Amino acid sequence: MEWKQGKTHIIPDCLSRTPVTTPKDDDLLAEVDGPFVHNIQLELQDPILKDIAEIGKADNEYQDLKNQVLEGFPLRKENLRNNLKPYWKVKDSLTLDGDLLLKGCQLIIPKAARKNVLDQLHKSHQGIEKTKRRARQTVYWPAMNSDIQNTIEACASCQERRPSLPKEPMISDPQPERPFIDVSMDLFSIGGKYFMVYIDRCSSWPIVCQFGTRCPNSKVIIVCLQKIFTDTGIPIRIRNDGGPQFSSSEFKQFLRKWNISQSFSSPYYPQSNGHAEAAVKVMKALIVKCMNRGILDEETYHAGLLEFRNTPTANGLSPAQILFGHPLRSLVPAHQNAFSPEWQKIPRNEDRGRQQEKTKYWYNKDAKELPLLPPGTSVRIQNPITKKWDQKGTILRRGPYRDYVIKYPCGKEQIRNRRYLKMIPGGRAEGEMF
Repeated sequence: MEWKQGKTHIIPDCLSRTPVTTPKDDDLLAEVDGPFVHNIQLELQDPILKDIAEIGKADNEYQDLKNQVLEGFPLRKENLRNNLKPYWKVKDSLTLDGDLLLKGCQLIIPKAARKNVLDQLHKSHQGIEKTKRRARQTVYWPAMNSDIQNTIEACASCQERRPSLPKEPMISDPQPERPFIDVSMDLFSIGGKYFMVYIDRCSSWPIVCQFGTRCPNSKVIIVCLQKIFTDTGIPIRIRNDGGPQFSSSEFKQFLRKWNISQSFSSPYYPQSNGHAEAAVKVMKALIVKCMNRGILDEETYHAGLLEFRNTPTANGLSPAQILFGHPLRSLVPAHQNAFSPEWQKIPRNEDRGRQQEKTKYWYNKDAKELPLLPPGTSVRIQNPITKKWDQKGTILRRGPYRDYVIKYPCGKEQIRNRRYLKMIPGGRAEGEMF
């Protein structure tokens, strides 16, 4: 190490030089002691915490808890005041910071301030669990989790935009013992023309009726069904949706006269009449593909319908084989042996049942059973178009296929499937309308 004179240093050390001037008042701020700094801290106090402290001063429970924290908790819970017993489990983590109560780092909120805190927590409109996690970061009071849940469940905006309910496990009807005793029917339109499909639930044999450009009324449908009955016999049950043609008094009287029972599917829920809906889908595709510039090619259409009736289903047999015991002759080449009885295998009910169980198994893989809704329950109803839960009603009665009759505030009644109904929390108020 080599010593050098100070005057030879390139950058003089300020600490080695004597001040040449008297310091000004501004230069002496650093010498002001504690009280000045404390005044700065008081001026920067959080106004939210100040409000909590003020509200706490007017809250008897809050003041009792402060005093208890100062005095110490008794050894036994029975010796504690009733209004402070909810704090027993967290007594060891309670502390005081001036007029504020803390549980660890969480601020204990007086009763009068909890509503505002809940509103602030829910401004992001997040789910129940996320809101609980956010609240646990900074605040605490007994039963806070249930208060958060009730707040979110009471939020109209959140409830209207909740996701759809999951599908429920499949309900399968018993396999019919013979053809055309259990049938489904449905109306549909293509290119401004109306059609009706009538399909057997045993053989899946479809019959399609054409009605022209005017939507058929009950009388037109009755005439069509009478013609079908002369060819296939009178069914025991007809399943259809709740359209006006099928729910009119005229149609119901016709069914009673012919000793036919009727079963309705739920509106906007095609799965509840899946057999007819599947047939409608296939027939629609066939008709569209047989149209040329909006005009149906009748020859191509009827040839296609014949091939559909000859096409084997999942059980290996075609509707024609199940119904007649053999395929029908069509334009597709076939040897005469293909129509011989010894080459035909009529499916047994247990064979068809196994196929039905297989379909049911895969459908139910991601299905969930929803709780039943008793009559008088107030519910939210999902709009089938917007998917929002923005309608309300009351359960009148429950049907056999998870269908419910709902009464709207205007007095209108409608059938809706359980999947589109969500109970309003605390909504078991019979006779209460919205």
